[in-house]
Amino acid sequence: MHKIISYATSANVGPGFDCIGLCLSVFNTFIFSEFDDAVIINNNADTIKNKENLIVKSFYAAAEILGKKFKGLKINVKSNIPLSRGLGSSAACITAGVAAAYLLSGQTPVKSDLYEISAKIEGHPDNVAPNIFGAGTVSYISEGKYKCMGFKVSDKYKFLALIPDFKLSTQKAREILPDMINREDVVYNLSRVNLLISALQYGNDDLLREALDDKLHQPYRCQLINRYEDVIKICKKCGAIGTYISGAGPTVMAVVNDEITPKIITKKIAEASIPWRSELMKVNNEGLECFKLN
Repeated sequence: MHKIISYATSANVGPGFDCIGLCLSVFNTFIFSEFDDAVIINNNADTIKNKENLIVKSFYAAAEILGKKFKGLKINVKSNIPLSRGLGSSAACITAGVAAAYLLSGQTPVKSDLYEISAKIEGHPDNVAPNIFGAGTVSYISEGKYKCMGFKVSDKYKFLALIPDFKLSTQKAREILPDMINREDVVYNLSRVNLLISALQYGNDDLLREALDDKLHQPYRCQLINRYEDVIKICKKCGAIGTYISGAGPTVMAVVNDEITPKIITKKIAEASIPWRSELMKVNNEGLECFKLN
């Protein structure tokens, strides 16, 4: 029996479209063990339904790569990461499933291997990279292989996730993006990506405020988020350093450097009758964690 802690993530972070991600302090807990001839999740023995589960699919995909076969699987899941809100819930399930395949095969998971397999399953690396390695990551593909560079985020920063009461699929969020972009917008984003990493590392508030601007995805995706402009105005007025759409959305992340501002933002959003909840998060520096229970 093995326990896996898999963390929420926040991808894109403004201008870092499809490449930058942060590992956050909220997590899901998974307990895996072998089982005979059935796949059981939280005591649900509906085998057909469970085999379509993303955790299970990822487990068996990794097991096949490892050359291992399993008759069945029992999983207990405690979920804290909101689904389809741009906080990496899919990545958290995928990495847990892949890590469990290693553990139940009697192998010690190597994070670089977990990353390669998980990114292939996910189809893009910007969420699985910070989930596995922790802190901040810049992910990329080189010669057909997924790679990433890690960077630390200043301890002064906290991330207030403003989570709407509706879901937004990644597919829908991608479909709204234009097929062509102009050169000026590309240069705009490239310049700010460089600023963003430095600002997060060194805790430069003024730099970070400018670095979170984006022209590649947020101007389009914000149209899918009801009350987006109202929330952004509240965050700015209340003193947030900056805001950005987390992942594909619809969660809006407000970056702050104190304990008071998040409370004020939360209060003002409630007063404006905006049905979003808030959750204050920090950056987690460790990433995916695995423990043997017996």
